[in-house]
Amino acid sequence: MAGWSALPTWWVREPGLADFLGGGKAGASIAELKTYIGLTVLADFKTKKVKTSISDLELLTGLSRPMVIRGIKGLESRGMLNVVRDGHINHYELIISDTDDKWGKVPNDALRLHLPEIINRGAATLAALKIYILIASLRPNSARDTAIGHKKIREHTGIQTRHVRAGLDILINHGLIHIDQDESGGHSKYTMIGLKL
Repeated sequence: MAGWSALPTWWVREPGLADFLGGGKAGASIAELKTYIGLTVLADFKTKKVKTSISDLELLTGLSRPMVIRGIKGLESRGMLNVVRDGHINHYELIISDTDDKWGKVPNDALRLHLPEIINRGAATLAALKIYILIASLRPNSARDTAIGHKKIREHTGIQTRHVRAGLDILINHGLIHIDQDESGGHSKYTMIGLKL
């Protein structure tokens, strides 16, 4: 079994991460993003399919049963997920775009360990999930890290300025990323912990 999974990233570009709204919709957006990450970790690399239970997704994401169900329904409505409901265990397929089949690597062990620890509410959590997915989508396959400035993070994700630092702190404190600050004023470099080349 590989130490990483392939996260489809077409939806990061179009309609974009900014489409996952905050405010009163932050809880639903968090549920959708955590559920998507969880299904990515479980999915077969080639087929992008997985057969799993709601209970397993609860354990993997740290979401409650109603929030997992809400996340699944939200991903279906966005055209990111196909679901075949079959009693206790459902069949899921991550949708791949016909015009954009790009994907990013995410580390299985780090996500299994730390994703459930991240709280399921608030602008900072939503920011953290968006930033993590953005880093995965932008990282060149031959590089360990991704260089990007705060302005570009905000442009790609729709995160308000005051939430970027808080989102990064969540990812750092939960052992998901490491940041190398550029002393010369260039972009910081973000490394996904647990991901090997």
